[in-house]
Amino acid sequence: MQITVRSKSRLLAARTVIVAGLTLCAIAFAAVGPANAATYSVYSCLGPSAEALPNSSWLTSVNDPNQTLDFAFGTNCGDLSVAASTTRAYVLGDGAEYVFDAPAGTTISGYSLNRAVAIAFPVATPPPSVVSAGVSETSGATTTGFDCVNVTTPCGSLTDAFSRSGLAVSKLSVGVRCSDDTGCGTGSFTQLSTRLMNARVDLEDPTAPVIASVAGSLPGSASAAAVQSIDATVTDVGGGVRMIDLAIDGVFSQTSVAGGSCGQPYTLRAPCPSGLLGKLSVNTAALTNGVHTATLTATDAAGNLSSPHTFTFSVTSGGLSGGGAGGGGTPPSNGSPAVEQPTVRTEKSVISSVNGRTVVVEGTLTTPAGAPVAGAALEVTSLDLGVFDAATRSIGTITTTSTGRFSVRVKPHGAQRISVLFKPYPSSIGTAVTSSIVREDLRLSVKRSKSRVRPGGALTLRGALDGAGAAADGTPVEIDARIGKSWRAVGVVEANSRGSYKWKYRFTRVKQPTRFTFRAIVRRNKSWPWPTETAQSVTVLVAR
Repeated sequence: MQITVRSKSRLLAARTVIVAGLTLCAIAFAAVGPANAATYSVYSCLGPSAEALPNSSWLTSVNDPNQTLDFAFGTNCGDLSVAASTTRAYVLGDGAEYVFDAPAGTTISGYSLNRAVAIAFPVATPPPSVVSAGVSETSGATTTGFDCVNVTTPCGSLTDAFSRSGLAVSKLSVGVRCSDDTGCGTGSFTQLSTRLMNARVDLEDPTAPVIASVAGSLPGSASAAAVQSIDATVTDVGGGVRMIDLAIDGVFSQTSVAGGSCGQPYTLRAPCPSGLLGKLSVNTAALTNGVHTATLTATDAAGNLSSPHTFTFSVTSGGLSGGGAGGGGTPPSNGSPAVEQPTVRTEKSVISSVNGRTVVVEGTLTTPAGAPVAGAALEVTSLDLGVFDAATRSIGTITTTSTGRFSVRVKPHGAQRISVLFKPYPSSIGTAVTSSIVREDLRLSVKRSKSRVRPGGALTLRGALDGAGAAADGTPVEIDARIGKSWRAVGVVEANSRGSYKWKYRFTRVKQPTRFTFRAIVRRNKSWPWPTETAQSVTVLVAR
């Protein structure tokens, strides 16, 4: 199995969450983790080679019922600052921010921000209000803050890079906010600001583009003209359609590109068009007489490939005529009966393995009419799921039986997509493919450091995510507290490469004996090839 080596640096993230009068001061040691391979990056202000770029993706937002001008925004790259006025009182939640929203069909899997934060308070009695400034991530109804969150003392961060990965969030924010239940009075702080110099946001786009229709003179009726047209309409949900490729008889011919903002480095959240009409052409005078195969594939902003769309055409001395089979005058030769586009299927789309035991991926290869194709060579590949920048690797070649059946033995480590590809003749492109996800059973545990904690004392929750293999590194583990009859998220910590995680709580506002119940949960998302996994809950008594 290919191993991707990543930095082992840790991010020290301090978060404070108020739950039913209990303040949980959490210190999370989070490993830099993976994103899904189908990702694209959006840059603001500076590109990957430090080239100057515009800020086209971070938009200003004010959360203030009076919609006043109390919040000052900087607008130039290098100083996308947001600051609060010190001359007015605010209620809980009032604030302003720069926001990066993931476009429909995508999630934010990671980011790197150059930012600075500054909070200063006057010498005042009573103590200053609780305020927040910095970076926050939103996933559903849960928002997790970083930098200076819910503080009443001077706070700031150096102007440096703040990076996170292995995420599945819908929104990033860089801004300031009053976070005090009783509001923030006039003059309760002398400075409340944050600044964004430049950013890179990684967006996961799991949906491949779709070739919706193909028209033109080449796939249409016979024509004597030498140059024939192909009009391909492609749609995509997420980053948009980047290009359409055409191959003739398995050999690359030409590309139709979207252009415009679709050029890299990307500066828009959805840089490419959601629909693209690609106009391509084929000069049949350059082809030999006989039957040929045209294959169209589309690529989106994240590099996802569409299913290939193929059709055949015949070249004769009198021009073109539709129909036929084979490629470049060579008929298909892989299997018996030999066909250009068979049907290949696996019996199960998902196969689970207990403790990593070997499983068998089985399926069939048939003609379009359903007859078995015997003796066909099929190429088998594997791709690790949930692992940043994973590479497809070859497992080998298998051969169908007399009944068209095939089987592949796989010993999973974490989760892999096993793909089976058919090529009609040597050195051609594939015309039929199927895949199954093979995964280990996932197991999540949580343990408490002690069953009884004194007020003001700390509790450490630790556990392990087993069965995720390489995908464990950076996996977000949500920590929930039971409030009444429901569970509420109180923070997120990332598992390391071994699947271990640790989170520390400090009970600072508990005045009387109180029993608290916690659980750990790994939620299903688009880049995670397992269902939601929840650990058994633990209970802690806080009392003297």
